[in-house]
This record gives sequence, structure tokens and C-alpha cells, in this order.
Amino acid sequence: MSKWWQVGPFITIEYEVESGLLIAVTLVMLSLMLLLFADRANLKREAVRYRRLLTRYCDFVATPPRPTVRVQSWDQTLVLQENGDATCTIAITAVVLKKELYFLQLRFGSGWEQPERQRKRVRLTIRNLLIAGTRGTSWEITTTWLSASRLDVLAHFHEPVRQGSELRFEVEWSWPGQCVPLMRERRPDEYIFKFSKLWPLERATYAVILPAGLDAYHEPVGFAEPNGDFSIDASDDGDRRKFSFTGCNFPPRKRIGMRLELK
Repeated sequence: MSKWWQVGPFITIEYEVESGLLIAVTLVMLSLMLLLFADRANLKREAVRYRRLLTRYCDFVATPPRPTVRVQSWDQTLVLQENGDATCTIAITAVVLKKELYFLQLRFGSGWEQPERQRKRVRLTIRNLLIAGTRGTSWEITTTWLSASRLDVLAHFHEPVRQGSELRFEVEWSWPGQCVPLMRERRPDEYIFKFSKLWPLERATYAVILPAGLDAYHEPVGFAEPNGDFSIDASDDGDRRKFSFTGCNFPPRKRIGMRLELK
């Protein structure tokens, strides 16, 4: 009996000590987790701030008194889903006009102010196109949302590109909800080009492919038909309707393209 009472308190004390240590360790781990979450949030805010600064400074660097590239061809195809999601492929050929070019700045957008949860899911890649038409390696890119509907993309070359060189590259993206106004809200939506004087554009096409079974009304934006430089064509692409805008000799800083509305 005496031995039991000697051991009993010892066991009880040991249990209480272990419980205290467990609570202390748990509190320390929770504190570390909170610190990590706070650091992660701070790092994300800093990354967004640095991307915006980079965009601002590249805006300054990329705004010389004369053009940087001459775009010989721009062929864009946008494939739509019924929920408004879109995938896009753009094949671009351009000639460098500066002595040396280190990056390109491109801007893309949607026709509405998208929520952040959709913007986070946008995936975009840019890669070289080889002479044979095969895909080459991808470029480093920096993306910044200038607003809830405008995405700024800085595409960094592997090495500086010299004046007179030809650039052949492809832009691909998967953009959730990009075309919600047209597809889900059944409102007219515009598919247009707007190039600055620093990017003179010679020839471009913009094709929009609807989901199977759907058709649309169309009309020109920025020009009147008939027009010798700009036109819109509606055709079948398998079981899907395809609307193609084609243009050449684009005036700078003017919105030109087509407007679609589902029937």
C-alpha cells in the first residue's frame, strides 16, 4: 500500500509535465505557423509590388521616340467554351528596329472586371517558333494585373536580340471566364486590336471559334464595310462557327476588330 502511494504521485506529476510540454510545443508550432502565414502574405504583397514597379520601369524603357519592332504578322485564334472560359494561340512574326532588344511588352484583356479567383487561374506561356514551324523553348515572363480586366506581360529574351533580326514566337493562354459577357450573359463583346505607334502592325487575323451548336451576329468595330484593308468572315470549322477578322495597314492607337453577340 505504501509503495502504491509513492508511485502514484510520481506518475501523476510526470503526466502533468508531459501535458504541459505538449501544450507548450503546440503553442510554439501554432505561433510558427502564424508567422509563416504572415511572412507568406507579406512576400506575396512584396512580389506584387515589385512586379508593378518592374512594369512601370519597363514602360519607361520601352517608350523611346521611335518604334521598337515592326509586326509583320499576328495570327490569333480564340476558342471559347460555353461557360466563358477561353484558350488562345497567337503566332507572331516581327522585325527588331532597336539596336538591341531585351524584352517585349504585351497587354491582353477581357471584356469585364474579373474576380481575383479567376485571374489567379490564368496561365500564359510564350515560346520561340522555329523556321520549320516547330515550337522552341519558352521565355521567362513577368505578369502584372494593371486592373481587373487588363494583364501586362513582359517577355524576356534568352539573350539580347539585335536590330534587323526576325522574331518568331507563339503566345498561348488558358483564361478562365475571359468571355463571360458573350457566353453566359449573352451580351455583345468586342474582339479587337489596338497597337501603339511603337509597334507598327502590317497584317493581322483574329479568329473566334464558338462552342458547337452556337451562332452569332457580327459587326465591324473601328471601320465600315466594305473596306479594302479590313474585313470579317463567318464560316464553319467542323461543327463550330468561326468568325475571322482580317486587316492590314493598321493605324496606331485605334481600336479595330469585330463585335459578336450570340443568336
